[in-house]
Amino acid sequence: MLTEPTGTHLAQLAERAWERFGERSTLLFEGRRCSAGELGGLARRMAGGLHRAGVGAGEQVVVCMANCPEVLAAYQALWRIGAVATPVLFLLSEQELHHVLVDSGAVLAMTTPEFAPKLAAAAGGTAVRLAVTGPAQPGWLSVADLCAGAEADLVRTDPS
Repeated sequence: MLTEPTGTHLAQLAERAWERFGERSTLLFEGRRCSAGELGGLARRMAGGLHRAGVGAGEQVVVCMANCPEVLAAYQALWRIGAVATPVLFLLSEQELHHVLVDSGAVLAMTTPEFAPKLAAAAGGTAVRLAVTGPAQPGWLSVADLCAGAEADLVRTDPS
């Protein structure tokens, strides 16, 4: 049984797993293998990009993505910078998505190309920005661009 000291949070657990499993394949997606170290590097760089884009500790970020390596990195990146990941099912209607974006107080919505138009429409009239894993429209953030810079340090958050 794995036991962790009190106060350990998900980002720290992910960091330990990346260190422990290093080059071991942890994900097979569409014929592409991704090691724990590669996934960790992607998450750290994504965290750096999110931080540079203004996402801070305690801020809500909606994650509405298809299955892909970036969805795993997105959650780990958000935990790393102390942001709050708000998972949202892509089957929601535009009106339901709008309600989630407004009610959650989200500052950003992360998505994949197939869901980007619906999320962009749902974010209309709000200050929520959109980050997409594929080609970005004007005004959208590119997840690839977010991942192109320096890694973010782990932000320690107080659960109280």
